[in-house]
Amino acid sequence: MFTLSDKPDLVFRWEYPHTIFRPLDPARWGVEVINNQCLNVTKTWMNRIFEEVYGYSLEVSSGWAVEKPNLTNGFKDVRLVNLDEQDKKDGYFYQKRLNEDGEVKEQRVVIMNYRPVIMNIKTKQISKSDIVGKITGYEVTEIKDEKLERFCRLIGLDYGELDLIDGQVIDVNPTPGDAIFVNMPVNEAAKYINTYIELFKKNYA
Repeated sequence: MFTLSDKPDLVFRWEYPHTIFRPLDPARWGVEVINNQCLNVTKTWMNRIFEEVYGYSLEVSSGWAVEKPNLTNGFKDVRLVNLDEQDKKDGYFYQKRLNEDGEVKEQRVVIMNYRPVIMNIKTKQISKSDIVGKITGYEVTEIKDEKLERFCRLIGLDYGELDLIDGQVIDVNPTPGDAIFVNMPVNEAAKYINTYIELFKKNYA
C-alpha cells in the first residue's frame, strides 16, 4: 500500500513526457524541490545550452538529419530525413546525424546533484536506414565530467539522465531514470542498484 506524506524527505518534479514545465511551490512541501529549475528541455533550448558549453551547434539545415518533435520527450518519435530533399517542418528540431552504419556506442549518463555520476554505455548495431538499431552489449562505469556538469547547471538538471553519442548531448531526461539493470545478469544488476543507492544517498542526504 502506498501513502502520501505531508512531510516528505525529498520531492522532485516529474512531468513526463513534456518538455516545458511549471515550477512547484517548495513551501507546499517544506523541502527543496529537485529539478525545480529544469523548466525547459525542448530540443532547441537544449541545443542552445550545448552550444554555449561546447562552442558548436548540433542543428543542421542540409543533408541527413534526425527529425525530432520539439515539445515532446521519450516517445521515440524521431525520423531520419534528408533535408536536401524536403523542407524543415514547424515544431521540429533537426539534429546532425551522429551515428553511422555498423557498431555505435550510445551513452546514458546518470545525473545527481547536477553532476554526472554513472555512465551506461550501450553498444548497438545500426544501418543507414535504421537509427534505432539493436543493442548488443552493456557497460557501466562511474564518470566525472566538468563540461557535462556545467551543461546540467545551465539547463537546471539536478537529477535525471542525459543521452549522448560520442560525448555529444542528444537528449535531456528530467525523470527517475532508465531501468538498465533489468537487462543485466542478476549479480551485475544487484551491484548497479547498490552503487546507484549509495550515490543517491551521498548526493541527497
